[in-house]
Amino acid sequence: MVEYIVWGLLLLGVLVVGLALWRFLTQRARGTQVIVRRLPANDGRAWRHGIIRYRGDVVECFKLRSLSPSPDIVLRRDEIVLSSRRKMTTIEQKFMEPDTKIVVIKTHRGTCEWAMDPHAEMALLAWLESAPTQPIVRMSPQEAMKIARERRRSS
Repeated sequence: MVEYIVWGLLLLGVLVVGLALWRFLTQRARGTQVIVRRLPANDGRAWRHGIIRYRGDVVECFKLRSLSPSPDIVLRRDEIVLSSRRKMTTIEQKFMEPDTKIVVIKTHRGTCEWAMDPHAEMALLAWLESAPTQPIVRMSPQEAMKIARERRRSS
């Protein structure tokens, strides 16, 4: 009986290591490297290495230490607001590359920071700015007058 438990635990350990290795090797080669953290956070803490991938109107973030085969964070382009950029603090300079850029991103889920190299920052900005505009609804002057009258009545 003990032998089956040992084999079961060994098999479970091999499965977890295999899944971690699969995720690390497959995701790392398919995206842009970033370091991500949610705000508020203490200086230099809570940063997590990851990969972002652009898929149409969504960006997927895979944290490298996660075992899930699905993305850990999925954000739609129209819900992302690039609120600011900042320089690294002295603590962050100790573990980030010298040319790393940090962008502060706001979404309906909260605020986070993404640290990335200049090329990745440029790609993020280009992706955000290339969002299609909302379609313009054209209407006749008669329809516009009707809507204006209805608004006057209701106010």
